[in-house]
Amino acid sequence: MNKKTIVLIICTLLIATTIPVVVTGTNQNDNNSSSPIIDGEEWPMVFHDPQRTSFSTSEGPETNNIMSELNAGSTQIPVVISNDILYTGSSGISAYDANNGLLIDDYFMASNGPITIGSEKLIFTSGIFGLVCLDADPENWDGYLWITDITQNMFASPIIIDDSVYVSHMVSSISHISCFDIESGDELWDTALSGMSMTDIAYDDGKIFTFDTQNIICINGTDGLILWQTPIADVSDMFVGISPAIEDGILYTISSNGIIYALDLADEGSIEMEYDTGEQCNFKDSPALAYGYLYVGTQETMYCFDISDPTSPEWTYSYNDQPAITPIVADDKIYVRLDGLKCFDAMDGSLIWESDIISNVCPAISNGILYYSSGSTIYFFNENTAPESPSFNGPSEAIKNVEISFYANTVDPDDDDIYYLIDWIGNGDNYVEFGPFPSGVEQEITHIFTSPHYEGNRTFHIYCIAKDESVYGSISNPVGPHDVFVENHAPDIPIVSGPDQAYAGYSFTVQFTVSDPDNDINLALGRFAPTQEDPYYWDWTGNYESGETFENTYTVENVGIKTFKFKTGERGSHNGGIRAESEAFIYEVEIIEKPGIELEIGNLTATLG
Repeated sequence: MNKKTIVLIICTLLIATTIPVVVTGTNQNDNNSSSPIIDGEEWPMVFHDPQRTSFSTSEGPETNNIMSELNAGSTQIPVVISNDILYTGSSGISAYDANNGLLIDDYFMASNGPITIGSEKLIFTSGIFGLVCLDADPENWDGYLWITDITQNMFASPIIIDDSVYVSHMVSSISHISCFDIESGDELWDTALSGMSMTDIAYDDGKIFTFDTQNIICINGTDGLILWQTPIADVSDMFVGISPAIEDGILYTISSNGIIYALDLADEGSIEMEYDTGEQCNFKDSPALAYGYLYVGTQETMYCFDISDPTSPEWTYSYNDQPAITPIVADDKIYVRLDGLKCFDAMDGSLIWESDIISNVCPAISNGILYYSSGSTIYFFNENTAPESPSFNGPSEAIKNVEISFYANTVDPDDDDIYYLIDWIGNGDNYVEFGPFPSGVEQEITHIFTSPHYEGNRTFHIYCIAKDESVYGSISNPVGPHDVFVENHAPDIPIVSGPDQAYAGYSFTVQFTVSDPDNDINLALGRFAPTQEDPYYWDWTGNYESGETFENTYTVENVGIKTFKFKTGERGSHNGGIRAESEAFIYEVEIIEKPGIELEIGNLTATLG
């Protein structure tokens, strides 16, 4: 599979920002949270978990140091991370090493919704194909596992719970919540709402929660029955595109008019808290929950509330008409897209660091790395710093099957040892690792070009990347191409040695020696053996080294001159197809009858043949 370009704006009105995950157990968010356990090395969905808390137990970067950058094409979709694999996509799905950004694989299928990992599956929405399920392991991306027939208006991202996939979609301006079997893709149930819902669904305690424009709706996750729906706003105050966050049976959200609500889910959504900020809320703003605090932004202010006493904010941070996309929380810090990217102390709201890189998608955090997408680049924020781009020098011509030397050198700002990753072919996904070596010391790296196998020449476009020996394996920008010209010659005509005469019907032995001017292996012997179906057919046998001698036996039944034609061929691999071949050697042998032996016994003469 090859690279794909990703064009997807996650935080638009018609694209929701939640994605599926399989959950078990509970996670202690310092306040007896009912959120699922998700390891600090995981960020398997936008907003982290089905309750949409946007909280991770991962460590977080203390500074705005960018340890590496990944050019992922035109990407506007938040990344998700599972099993040290970073996923993103738009015109297709791409998988990268989450620690250093090296490409693992691509899958070409247009996506217009965020990705979710769960139950060893990858789920995403495609406006062209519908709800799509792949194996989460990129090594198994030979094809999709299933696709639904819902192909339009899937504006909210799915959720995976155990073996079920939940998704919101629109049918004739009416919102539907559907449930699918994760293994087969079969629809288990479908529930039509009374109006339009443009918000992400959330999941807690076996139930699905969603909004229409003025109501909160609770749906049984098992059978799709609407358990209750409660009005909480009038027509002037809507929940368009705003995702809820749930903790300890309380759902938190903010309306378009900037009213923050806390709703008791055990009491059919009764209002436990209502705080009017007096400020408009952008449709991309959704709350985050961590450490017993609620974090939420309007178009003017970031608020922090103690959820045990939410009568007034613990702290605020003001700005001018810069809507704060949903913050994420980790390591006692808040990271939020606000006039670039900002990091606040989660307890007192003090600004720790900021970056002026602009983005319109939410960041993600995993294993101490903050991932932040802007345009075609995904930035990896972490204290570790990648090595400088290496120098890479060597000859521009090479003799096939002969070892040659190249020289690489770079400096790591943290004085970590260096590995050099070299792509000798030049297609971007065949890097070979050498090292470790000391930082700042030039290294000799040898290579033998064993191709091309066809007759003629090939120019190899070599690329080199430097990777440090830190736990993250941060990589430099690649350098290259360094072009190397390699020529391949046709094999030599085989040396054939056999008898001038042979008896009809009796086997005889012919000796062959095959050779190649480039000392190639996997040489084959070709014998011209035309058939009625193919009058130009050559029968190729063997896998020989250059200079190898061997014998074959032949039997001819008819008397006369028998002409053989033999060639040496060069295979592309062991038992592979013939890529280059020699001229033919013509070998002729006279086939004769074997003479009899005459015996005289008395008056009788007998001939023994």
